[in-house]
Amino acid sequence: MPRDSSSRTSYKSRNDHRNGDGSEPSKRKPRKKVKRNEAQEDAEAEKDTTAGSGVNKIKAAIRQTKRLLAKEKILASARTDAERRLTALEDELNRREFSQKERKNSTRYHKVRFFERQKLTRRIGKLKKQLDEDKDKEDLQADLKEARVLLNYVLHFPMSQKYVALYPSQGPSPLAEEDEKEDEESKKSRHSMRKVKQQIVEAMEKGELSQEPEVELENRSKEEGSSVPKRQKAASLAAAPRKKQKKDDDEKVDPNANNLADDDFFA
Repeated sequence: MPRDSSSRTSYKSRNDHRNGDGSEPSKRKPRKKVKRNEAQEDAEAEKDTTAGSGVNKIKAAIRQTKRLLAKEKILASARTDAERRLTALEDELNRREFSQKERKNSTRYHKVRFFERQKLTRRIGKLKKQLDEDKDKEDLQADLKEARVLLNYVLHFPMSQKYVALYPSQGPSPLAEEDEKEDEESKKSRHSMRKVKQQIVEAMEKGELSQEPEVELENRSKEEGSSVPKRQKAASLAAAPRKKQKKDDDEKVDPNANNLADDDFFA
């Protein structure tokens, strides 16, 4: 007698939990959560600190140290060590985040600073040429001094801050006179530019920055340019023995090679 559809369905539902071969699936036991003691947390925090970890690991070590300090039952010596470690971790975190911010801003504003540096370098060269023709022009000397200050501004702007472009593609230049119709962002940029510029002027007066930054920039470019051929020469010298060895290997003749042409197989 054939089975009805309801019996087939119930049979199938009873075997849905089985594997393909009909065997019962293995039941996995849930893992037990291992409770870490204070010594383990302390060791992990110390490991994260000494291993030169990144910002995220330093933050994790700070959280672990704070949890350790929040506990009531802790030895006085352990608390003192944890407080010292927390201070060191926070200082290291500030240093790492500061360096990250500098690298980020340096990459972000590299192109803008490059074009402004090129523009000011050309302007300084033009002013120097005009002064060679007429050294009595005081206005040219003042313009040259101002251009050198601006070049130092571009070269030594603190990368921990948002760079304020001297010649922005959009909006008013911070070098222009103030306008009452300006928005707050433009006023803020002008204030930041003038503050950094004043610091540059003071550093030049103290001798901390070059009075002729274009000369220093040119010398630096020459040094970097001369180091490139040296590296290329060193690389070529290192590759020469490998090329010679390859050539020698190619020139080696198999002693049985001369008999191959006379072999009947190649006739």
